[in-house]
Amino acid sequence: MSEVPLIPLVIDNKPFDDPDAQVALNHSAFHGGSPYTRYVSATPASTKAAVESSLLAFKTWPQTLPSQRRQILQRAASLIRENAVKLIQVQVEETNCTEFWAQRNVAWSATHIEEMAGRITSVLSGELPVLETPGQTGFVYKAPIGPVLSIPPWNAALFLACRTIDTPLAVGCTVLLKASEQCPRTHHMLAGLFHKAGVPEGVLNVIQARREDAAAVTEAAISHPGIRKVEFIGSASVGRVIGSLASKYLKPILMELGGKSPGIVLEDADLELAARSLVEGAFRHHGQICFSTETIIVRREVADAFVECAKKVASQWKTEPAISAAGPRRALGLVQDALSKGAKILLGEPKLLNDYSLTPIILSSVTPEMEIADEESFGPIAILKIVASDEEAVSIANSTSYGLGAGVFSKDVGRAFRIARQIEAGQTHINWPYGTGADEATLGVGLAKSSGFGRQNANHGLEEFLIVKTITITDPVAHFKTLSAMQG
Repeated sequence: MSEVPLIPLVIDNKPFDDPDAQVALNHSAFHGGSPYTRYVSATPASTKAAVESSLLAFKTWPQTLPSQRRQILQRAASLIRENAVKLIQVQVEETNCTEFWAQRNVAWSATHIEEMAGRITSVLSGELPVLETPGQTGFVYKAPIGPVLSIPPWNAALFLACRTIDTPLAVGCTVLLKASEQCPRTHHMLAGLFHKAGVPEGVLNVIQARREDAAAVTEAAISHPGIRKVEFIGSASVGRVIGSLASKYLKPILMELGGKSPGIVLEDADLELAARSLVEGAFRHHGQICFSTETIIVRREVADAFVECAKKVASQWKTEPAISAAGPRRALGLVQDALSKGAKILLGEPKLLNDYSLTPIILSSVTPEMEIADEESFGPIAILKIVASDEEAVSIANSTSYGLGAGVFSKDVGRAFRIARQIEAGQTHINWPYGTGADEATLGVGLAKSSGFGRQNANHGLEEFLIVKTITITDPVAHFKTLSAMQG
């Protein structure tokens, strides 16, 4: 590897010097734990400077024409495609993901930007309501909420950061991006492409912080009057902390947290399709996806046949690595806890393949007292449940505290749709070949229970960063003349 680069704080589209900031070092699992990136860790003082820059830029950015913002976003999408090779390389080296996963992130990012750019004028449209007040005309319109603190994760490093940037920028908000300390190079490269596309100074600032600095830096941002909304994507445990801060300072928050996504297999399902889908849904990206399949619920009539199909598919699955050694160790601990309390292994072994990979596992006989029963594993682990009825399948699917994604497999689409309507999840997919979650720029999705709250994608996502404002104009002569006639 070449010399380890230093990632700065970026305010007003240029490096910001914070004399009190510390420099941290990241290591790359892809390169065997070698040093990969140095980064400047923000302080409350530099965070304040970033927020104030975002607030100053908010005076002008919303005044730009929708067509100007659209053109900038479209250039950003083009730059992402033009720099795909480098973006893929950095994601792979920094987060230890597969090249396939990095490629998908590039494609999703460019497509999402273009979709948000194309919706700007339609989502900003207002209305002229009919009023009961004589002589009065009302205008109801939408306006950007203000500077947004965006906190994306590392597990879909490019795409999730891109979505937290392009959506608020499209409607006229400015963004303070708190880059993940686990992938600062990816997040800064993405922000740099937005800057190159023409995003003005202060409209997109970027900071990052060491874990030991993160609490103070995050509170410094959220507590600042200049931050008007927070978007956080990450674990439920961290989400509770950030949600508490947002509540403390009365800041609205959009949160997409963890999941315990169930996949239901009915007795008339295409079992090979269901097995391929749910095995991939559980094992893809080492299970490091918020809507990974964690529970497989199968009708008793086809349980044995499904298990055989799943074993066949799993035997051909090439295990994908985790970002670090911590994730596989934690996931293995959940498995060992379950086995010690009576769970059984249908597939796999309770062991690490190497420092960065856990053997993919399917468990059975999991009971509520086991940690894994309602704890997001974030590893290549699925729990098999066998049921005697559709009602029991729905009951188990809804027994988790999470509500992110789900899947149903059946050749009877009407029956599958009835079941899907009963599942307490933001998104449910019928006969989807790739697990229990999907993310498309045109497909609005919500969040339920402990998986967070708010909406993503399409106009639903854009409206998260808009407020409704009302202006009335009253003609006093017409007002009192009408009132007089009504009273006379």
